[in-house]
Amino acid sequence: MGRFADNVYCDPDSIHRIEQLANQLPSGANVCLTLFDGTQVAGVVAERPIVQTFNDGDGNEGINCMLRLEGHDVADNGGYLWLDQVAEVEQSQPLLHDATEVTSPPSNRLAP
Repeated sequence: MGRFADNVYCDPDSIHRIEQLANQLPSGANVCLTLFDGTQVAGVVAERPIVQTFNDGDGNEGINCMLRLEGHDVADNGGYLWLDQVAEVEQSQPLLHDATEVTSPPSNRLAP
């Protein structure tokens, strides 16, 4: 990933918003993202995104943040999304593949 982004932000409100989004995306989280254009993207967060400094096409310096999702349904960008494009983050639960019952470990007590 280079040091360039289409959009960079310097104002405190935008920076705070991007930081808050990054904080909602821990490594391994199953998420469904709604982008500002209405697109929904689901996947697993590969690694917690880190807010970083980038330059835009005009040479302005500011912050943005890139997220990498695994197993998501937008294949044309290699799993990378800019957080400034995300309108909403929804945590989802992983699907259970095995419905086995969880039991307690055996007791070390002797029967009376």
